[in-house]
Amino acid sequence: MKGWAIEERGEILVTTVSPHRIAAIVNWLVVSQGMIVMQGTPDAAIESCFADRAGPAEAEAVEVTISRVMRSSGSPKAGVHLSAIDLGEETANA
Repeated sequence: MKGWAIEERGEILVTTVSPHRIAAIVNWLVVSQGMIVMQGTPDAAIESCFADRAGPAEAEAVEVTISRVMRSSGSPKAGVHLSAIDLGEETANA
């Protein structure tokens, strides 16, 4: 499954994962920055706020693939594996 997340200082933040880029940004603004984003806020305003705050936090929106981590027995392990698509390398958070 593909989606979006915010990578901050080289770490993909699981709390920001969403199917849509703008939703991942909203998640980051709420969870990491303590902001309140009202329903109906224009995407351009959200993007602008993210641009203002992302630099100091070394944050960027990245497309990710999401998959369950499987144990050797074949049963799902608690957690997910996230791979940053545009980095060309895998970063795991479980």
